[in-house]
Amino acid sequence: MSALRHVGFGVVDENGDPAPLKPVRPGVVRRVALPRKSPASKTMQRPAPKMGRSPVDHTLKQRRAAQRKRRDEAEADYTLAAAEHERAGQVLDAHQHRIADLEADLVRLNDQLEETRQTLRKARKQTRRLERAFNQAARNAAAVRKRFDTEEQRLTAME
Repeated sequence: MSALRHVGFGVVDENGDPAPLKPVRPGVVRRVALPRKSPASKTMQRPAPKMGRSPVDHTLKQRRAAQRKRRDEAEADYTLAAAEHERAGQVLDAHQHRIADLEADLVRLNDQLEETRQTLRKARKQTRRLERAFNQAARNAAAVRKRFDTEEQRLTAME
């Protein structure tokens, strides 16, 4: 028996099954422009206005606001999803109860069907006995009628 070999179509584990891989997402790299050094830069730098906010503070504020907005949207989506989950659970529960009721009805109806089959078998058996008794009574009546007719003829002949 030879060992499995990898031939270049994906990654496999020791059993030869495809190995589960997680997708790799490239990291976000942000570059911050560094101030250029020049001999005149120290003297030509503008002082930041003290009354306003720096661009970094403004960007950070915007990022926080955007993040809060995304969080609020995610919270709203979660609330909707949780409500939908609750409704789906209630519908599922109702269906499971309905199935249990139907299964109980099925058991009850199968029991009734079996009882009805037994009653039908007994009734058919009794009907066969009654048919035999009826046929026997018809034969007896025919024999008695024949005897009556014979006796009637004899009486008529005597008169």
